[in-house]
Amino acid sequence: MKNSLLSIIFVLLSITSFTQKEECASFLDSLSGREVYRWSMKSPEFPGGQDSLMQFIIKNIEYPHHLCVQGTAYAGFIVNKDGRLSDFRMILENNDFDPSVKKLYEKFPNWEPGICQGKPIDAFVIVPIKFGLK
Repeated sequence: MKNSLLSIIFVLLSITSFTQKEECASFLDSLSGREVYRWSMKSPEFPGGQDSLMQFIIKNIEYPHHLCVQGTAYAGFIVNKDGRLSDFRMILENNDFDPSVKKLYEKFPNWEPGICQGKPIDAFVIVPIKFGLK
């Protein structure tokens, strides 16, 4: 009975340890040269959450009216352990929207950092920004 209980506890500890590793996956970012996380137990978050992020984008994006085009631009950046943003880059570059997205990124406030195993981490974030015609 004692050995069975110890085996069950060991299996539960192994699963917990494996799960934590799965929930926090890092990689070496070629632009910054730093190890950053792409998955974490708690993802980085814009102050106020997703709804606030959407409102911020709508309020602050400068649509390039002279182009009369629509599409999606993907902004990538690192949310550092202290919430500051760094290492901005465009993912799947779209030259029509890149300048507008860069200006928007420069207006972003600090974010809530990602958390892995109870500690703040440097995490890579991709934000899709849709441009549409009315």
